[in-house]
Amino acid sequence: MLDVLIGAISAGDYDMSMVLNKKIEEDERERYLNCRIDGHGDCKPLVLSQEDYISLLFRDRMGFYDGPWHKLFRRELLLGGTKDFLEFKPIPAEDTEWLIRVCSRLSKCIVVPLELYFYVMRSSSLTHAQSQRGVNAVIVGRLQTVFSFLDLFPEDKPQYKTMCLNDLYRRIHTYTYLARGTDYQDELRARCKEIYKKTIKEYLNSPVGIKAKVKNVVYYHCPWVFRSVVFLSELLAKCKTRCSIAK
Repeated sequence: MLDVLIGAISAGDYDMSMVLNKKIEEDERERYLNCRIDGHGDCKPLVLSQEDYISLLFRDRMGFYDGPWHKLFRRELLLGGTKDFLEFKPIPAEDTEWLIRVCSRLSKCIVVPLELYFYVMRSSSLTHAQSQRGVNAVIVGRLQTVFSFLDLFPEDKPQYKTMCLNDLYRRIHTYTYLARGTDYQDELRARCKEIYKKTIKEYLNSPVGIKAKVKNVVYYHCPWVFRSVVFLSELLAKCKTRCSIAK
């Protein structure tokens, strides 16, 4: 992986190079550790501007662009920063928060679309082993962290705040849906309400499309609408699966 990252960042005037990551289970560890990659094969590297990368970061649902762990940064990108700038903060999603701060200096980066970084889902990890309350605290804290991203972007880059607002509202109704029936639903709903009050005016005045605005506001005030959409989407997926098996 390191050879690929070094080769990619050295091929041009890039501030960062990255490969894709993949989450695997413990019993898959040996199989992936024994993988060997010779060159890029037919994979064509993707060059991204700062705006392109941050846009993908907020639209990414698979975690491909998230986190610093499968990336290589040019020294100049990090030099000159204060100790506080370079350190991870003790908050949920600390890696993404750090990455957004670093990317505020990024000019362009290169992505090699190969899965070379493997994240092992350990049975002793927080998600698997700790109390449900601990996991719940992470989810509530992650919403707060994304809310804090709004203050990380410079005034001359309003499009980044727009991306962040849209992602924040998507998380509000998604997390509320996932929290239903749990012991932390009241805490999450209270936090969502607080964030909604602080951001709704800015969100409605933002360049986000009217369709997305209406959808997210309706989902917030009428959670049953989002539940119905999820139910119908799952039902449609099941019907498509059955039809493909029948063929």
